Formats: sequence, structure tokens, C-alpha cells
Amino acid sequence: MTPQKLFTLSLVFAVAAVCITGIASILGLRETVVVLAFEEQPTEQEIHQTLEVLRERINAFGDSLNIRTGKAEYRAPDIVVTLRAYSDVSAFAHILLMTGETKLHLVADDDTIAAIKQGGEVPDEFRRHTIKSETIRITTRKETDVTEEPVILARAPEMVIRKPKAAYFNLRTTYRRPEITIEFNDADSREFAELTRRYTGRTMAVVIEGEVFVAAEIQKEVDGGIVQIHNIANHERARKLYELLRIGALPKPLKVVSIRAPKEREATQSELANTAGNAATN
Repeated sequence: MTPQKLFTLSLVFAVAAVCITGIASILGLRETVVVLAFEEQPTEQEIHQTLEVLRERINAFGDSLNIRTGKAEYRAPDIVVTLRAYSDVSAFAHILLMTGETKLHLVADDDTIAAIKQGGEVPDEFRRHTIKSETIRITTRKETDVTEEPVILARAPEMVIRKPKAAYFNLRTTYRRPEITIEFNDADSREFAELTRRYTGRTMAVVIEGEVFVAAEIQKEVDGGIVQIHNIANHERARKLYELLRIGALPKPLKVVSIRAPKEREATQSELANTAGNAATN
């Protein structure tokens, strides 16, 4: 066989291999359909806002579950979310259901904490929480240290932020720590200024869907409408907080009607409760 024929044959095999790999990749994609419904009758504007929030969440968090493509569309009276990935992504439903409201809760003062330690019971107006912290160490291999710090928070939030005017994410030059900058709209700016003036010296926690992202002391009144969060050590948690702040909250709560996972029967309502969990309860 001549060198020219060998080259041609090799080229044919290479093209065939690429085609086979591409077809296998496409065939490997599996489709999950999540049908959502509004818990309350929405307006046209709320339908539009909900679709925007869902699409933003798919783009922001889809990569973590290897979602290749995703779309959300309104098919009255439901919203249909179609996700294509190389695995079952039914668990992604809890991201879609999150109200996304950012709540600021006061941390119990020293006297309250001392009374709880002495008596052992948490007063009704407070709740126990934990702040989860993950630190990645690079030694001979990559290791992750996970710590959970208990914290007592006031049950009722002092302020609820549905969507700030703007949010920014960057890495500080010192130790490359994440830094989130929040710019409030006018109404939230005034409320936050009053809040920080009233509780200077107290500790405030940032909570979304029951997850405590950070707790920090209010050192002074913040009256410029801009606040920075830079004491979240874990990059992924900081990024999650940033994306939820940037995207904003759903205008109205949603519930799961059905989840059709790839090559499986449609999930029952009891299974949906386990899948979606208590995402919208806090």
C-alpha cells in the first residue's frame, strides 16, 4: 500500500472516530422535564420575571450538575423546565424552587447565649443554626476541611432583600479571598442604614433558604447604600451567595407538579416532596 493510500485511510478512520464520539456524546445526553406551578395566581409581569429568574439559575448553577442545555417556558397554567445532561438532574428542582430572598437575622447577644448555655433551652424567638465553613488545603493531595460553627439567630429577620440594585464578585489580592459587593436600591439603602445605626456593635447573619452564609459584626452605620462581604473563606459558597443575590428572588413561590426523569416513570407526589425538600419553607 502506497504512503498516499495509508494517509487517506488514516484520515478516514480519524474522521469516523470523531463522528462516532460526537454521536455517542449526543446520545449520552439525557432529558429531565420539571413541571412547576404557581402557588398563587401570577400577573403577566410576574410570569416574565419568574422565567428570567429560572433561566438565570440554570445558567448560573447548571454546570455544577453537568447540565449542557436548559430552558424554561410558560405553558399555561404551568412552567416547564427542560434540562439536558449526561445524568439524572431531578435534584436540581430545589434550585428552581428557592424563593431566593436574602434575609438578615440578628445573632443572639452575649446575655441570651449565656442564658441558653445555663438553661439549655432556646427561647421561642430564636433558632439554632450552623455556619458551614470549608477550607481547601493543598498538601501531597487536595484535602478539604469542613467545620460547622453553631450560631443562635433571631427567628424573625430584621430585613428582607429581594434583589439589590447590583452585585459584584471579585477576589481580593490578599490570599485571593472572595469579596462580594452589594449595592442597594434607594428603599433598601435607607432601611439598611437605619438597621446598621440601630444595631451597631451587634452581629448580623446573611441567610438564604435557611442556609447561613456569613455572620459579621456591624461596626458602624452604613449610609452609602453599598456593603462588602469579604469573610467567606470558601470560594464556592461565596459564588453561590453572589449568584443568588445577583439573580434575585422569585416574584411568587412555585411548587413542583411533576418530574419526568430520563428513562424512568413520572415521580409521585411523595417522591417530589423528598426531591424538592423544604426548599421553599424558610
